[in-house]
Amino acid sequence: MRLAGFRQIDCTLGRRRQRGFVDLEGRDLAAQHRIVQPALPIGAGGIRGEPVEVVKGPFTGFPIPADAEIVIEGEAVPGQSQPEGPFGEWMGYYSDDVVPRPYLNVQTVMYRNDPILTCAPQHKPVDETGLLKGIAGAAQIWRSLDACGVPEVLGVWNHEAGPATRFTAIQIRQRYPGHARQALHIAASCQGGAYACLQSHTSQVDRSPIAAPALWSRVS
Repeated sequence: MRLAGFRQIDCTLGRRRQRGFVDLEGRDLAAQHRIVQPALPIGAGGIRGEPVEVVKGPFTGFPIPADAEIVIEGEAVPGQSQPEGPFGEWMGYYSDDVVPRPYLNVQTVMYRNDPILTCAPQHKPVDETGLLKGIAGAAQIWRSLDACGVPEVLGVWNHEAGPATRFTAIQIRQRYPGHARQALHIAASCQGGAYACLQSHTSQVDRSPIAAPALWSRVS
């Protein structure tokens, strides 16, 4: 099993120790939220309001969520590498050349009957990854606008042609001077909009934030 996030494993293998790993596909949404929001003071069980059922990994011994769709266990060994690359990036280009990268030794694969593949490959935008990221990011931005008291927000959209983080459109019913500027400042600096955002725009009530020309060439 090759590892695209090779920089992270390099830090671990730099200590010259073998490390076990568990890769989960199709995990509980509470566990996923806890992973992507490490600053949360509670775990997945706290979010759900009940304990998370787990099983013991036969190779690593790690606790593994029992409702995961697919689970891969194995080990990372210092010094193991194979030439690999280039990789496709989410912005529609190839990242780098063929270079030696660490890889993982898979020891066990566990899965449910007829597992659901909760994954999406990296394609040239527009693709399903950009669409999914756009939906989640737009919701985060809209929530931040509401939390900051911005009135008359009618719509928020991260355009998948952006791809999903590079172009944000906000539809408002303007009520006072500076209303649009206020919305843009918040959208560009909140958690959902600050990551890799290149352009943020506001539109009036008669223009949907989803309606826009092809944007990929402008924001990639």
